[in-house]
Amino acid sequence: MSSDFTGVPGANSKNDDVHSDDLDAMMAVLADYRRRYVLYHLRNCETPVEREELADRIIDWDDRTTEHDKPDVLTELHHKHIPKLEEAGIIERDGERVLLDESDVPITSYLDLIRELEPSTSF
Repeated sequence: MSSDFTGVPGANSKNDDVHSDDLDAMMAVLADYRRRYVLYHLRNCETPVEREELADRIIDWDDRTTEHDKPDVLTELHHKHIPKLEEAGIIERDGERVLLDESDVPITSYLDLIRELEPSTSF
C-alpha cells in the first residue's frame, strides 16, 4: 500500500523546507483536537478572534464539551493552547485576540489533510 501525500511539505522528499524537528513540532501542535479546532476556526477568519469566540467554537464542535465547561475551555486556551500555537509561530496574538499567521504555509497543508480524517464534518 502506498500513501501519496503530494502537496504536504516534507512528506515526499528529504529536500523539502520542512526538517524533522519542524515536523515533530508541527505534529505535537496538531496532536490536540482543541488546538486543531482553534486552527480550523482561525483559518476561516480574516480578522483577529477573541479567546471567548474560540471557546464557543470548541464547545459547538466538541460533543464532549458543554456550555457548563466554558470556564475550563477558556483557561485551557489561555494557559495551554494559545501559548503553544504562538510559540510554534502558527498564530499571532494581541492580548486576547489571535489570528492565524498566513506565512506559515505548511500548517495549512497539514490542516487540509487532518481535516479529511476528523470525525466531524462541521468545520
